[in-house]
Amino acid sequence: MKFFFSAGETSGDILAAGLIAELKKRNKKYQFVGFGSLNMKKAGMKLLMDFSETSVVGVVEALKHIPRALYIYNKTKRILKKEKPDILVVVDCQGFNLPLAKMARKMGIRVVYFIPPQNFVWNDVKKGANIVKRVDKIINIYRLGYEFYKKLGADCDFVGHPVIDLNGKKHIKAALKKKYKIKILKKCIGLIPGTRAHELERIFPVMIESAELLSRNDDSLHFLIPAAGNAHMKKLKEYLKSVSFSHTIIADDIDSITTLSDFVITKSGTSVLNVAMAGVPYVVVYKISTLSFFIFAKIMGVAKKIKYVSWPNLMADKMIARELLQGAVNSPNIVKEARRFLYKKKDKEAFKKRLLGFKKLLGKPGVFKRAGDSIEKFILK
Repeated sequence: MKFFFSAGETSGDILAAGLIAELKKRNKKYQFVGFGSLNMKKAGMKLLMDFSETSVVGVVEALKHIPRALYIYNKTKRILKKEKPDILVVVDCQGFNLPLAKMARKMGIRVVYFIPPQNFVWNDVKKGANIVKRVDKIINIYRLGYEFYKKLGADCDFVGHPVIDLNGKKHIKAALKKKYKIKILKKCIGLIPGTRAHELERIFPVMIESAELLSRNDDSLHFLIPAAGNAHMKKLKEYLKSVSFSHTIIADDIDSITTLSDFVITKSGTSVLNVAMAGVPYVVVYKISTLSFFIFAKIMGVAKKIKYVSWPNLMADKMIARELLQGAVNSPNIVKEARRFLYKKKDKEAFKKRLLGFKKLLGKPGVFKRAGDSIEKFILK
């Protein structure tokens, strides 16, 4: 049995790796090939194409990648014909994976969508129905997604969110501070700008400016930044080469950052769930190009359909953490939020109470095991 996996960004690479490791453990005869990055390769997949530097969000941001996308699309077609997989497992990243699913179905390859597009957030039935037509099996990590796709006639399962399994490590702050050579009395603040080029360009400079302002009035602060691979590490170092605040870049270890941090400034996405699961107060920043935002908000009307952009707020349907969007992404707003939770004990305790109810919505441990069960049952059909 040959599986072809496709993930288009760092978060998808991590989650796909967990599923690959689970399937590999079940049957040594399973073969794994596909597109992704280092985590999937470490899990045992033969990496045919690394997408770590191509993922983008936003209409305008995606336009400059069209020539490369067309090249990849044609190359993908040739690879699929050559590899002849039994099952295609696409993970998140609908911009690439939906056309890939359509291509595979035409070749007679069965398709499983692990973490399908979240069209249930704005109840986009038309797009949801289109996804159901293109795939044979949907594995949902959100219960609302399961209910949405089930109503549309999909063969689907709900397994819970993988962050439950991935955030299972127990760390001791003192040991971690010693490991990363951070003074024991330092307070740590996590800066999570993301890995995409446009996230670094639009978000990271504001985070850096906020860190400078915070450290100017409190020299006990130390900042932690996660790196995903060597290329990302190099870009982060370039941005940080002239800063005056103390900081540490930590490679491939979000658990250590959430354990050490007293507060986190994070972009929207899976990283928010990692922080929330750790029970750490945070603020979400989200910024795309002005034109992209205009298209989404005005032309497509997305802004009218959703109240929040981060998953904890969306799932709980209330403001657990503040979201700073577009023009509100500035250092005074970020610094204000950071100071609330660094120096006001009552605010910090109230925040942690809000997180307790949200965690229950993510499901129970054993997510990758349930996802593996779902795929093996599908194989036998």
